[in-house]
Amino acid sequence: MAYVADNHGIPSVATVFESANGELKTLELTLEEWKENDSDPRDARPNRYCVTTDGDRAYAGLRSHLLTFEVEPMERLEL
Repeated sequence: MAYVADNHGIPSVATVFESANGELKTLELTLEEWKENDSDPRDARPNRYCVTTDGDRAYAGLRSHLLTFEVEPMERLEL
């Protein structure tokens, strides 16, 4: 699952994905890193880590992180 937005002036992707060891992880990546790594967050360098005090689950981290997004609408992307 991934959300794409212009966050604080930087086109970004916030995503939940399964790591190599099967654990769910949450990261924010720049849209450029996302595209350069064929939409594979395991290979891309993170822009920011998604953390939360609302539990230790990946989706809680994503939700908490999305609340920090200062977003501007972007053109719809086909990922």
